[in-house]
Amino acid sequence: MSGCSGLEEEAGEEETAVTESVEEAEAAAEAEKAVVYGPGTTVLNPEPGLPDRPESKLSEYEKYPSREAPVYEGIEFDKNSLRFSEIFSDFDTVTANPDAFRKAAEDGTIELYLRGRAFELEFDVAETFTPKVIMENESGFYTEETAPISNYRGKVAGIEDSRVAMTAGENVVIGSIDIGYVENYCIEQTNRTLNGKVIHVVYSSADRKPREFTEYPEL
Repeated sequence: MSGCSGLEEEAGEEETAVTESVEEAEAAAEAEKAVVYGPGTTVLNPEPGLPDRPESKLSEYEKYPSREAPVYEGIEFDKNSLRFSEIFSDFDTVTANPDAFRKAAEDGTIELYLRGRAFELEFDVAETFTPKVIMENESGFYTEETAPISNYRGKVAGIEDSRVAMTAGENVVIGSIDIGYVENYCIEQTNRTLNGKVIHVVYSSADRKPREFTEYPEL
């Protein structure tokens, strides 16, 4: 028996194996296309053309105004240790990026997420100034510039009876959004920090605890 026959058999077996592996790969690809992704499923590197999958672990705050440069970042913090817990039944704790806010608001608009609601804000006033403080050393008194402070005034897009006031300063972005005279959202800074960043609280008028009145007996 010539060696050619042996080579032909090995080649034939190899060709069969390659054919089977290609068929298996095609079947696996078809099966993958048929997978139904449930709510909250995170899929890494989805197929081109498929819609984005829900990203359950991504804080809603970190999506606005963009995932690349969010203004606020939601954090876990002991809310009961803050005085706001005495006034509000619930609120969010976040840190802020003032540079991201200023850059996003350069064209006079910005999208923010506050307490479960996304807002598109329009500013008709935007002013930035650099405060100076008086310092003293062994040579005497002198002035020194501090971090810039930017003030913005405007409204919520599409809602005429609304008012917006925002301030971006050193490590803080605070402000308020008023809709009519019945609904408002606020961002306030606290005196606490996390990893060098000032902790902010975000709350709405719906979060305020009912006021309790003490009844006194008649005299």
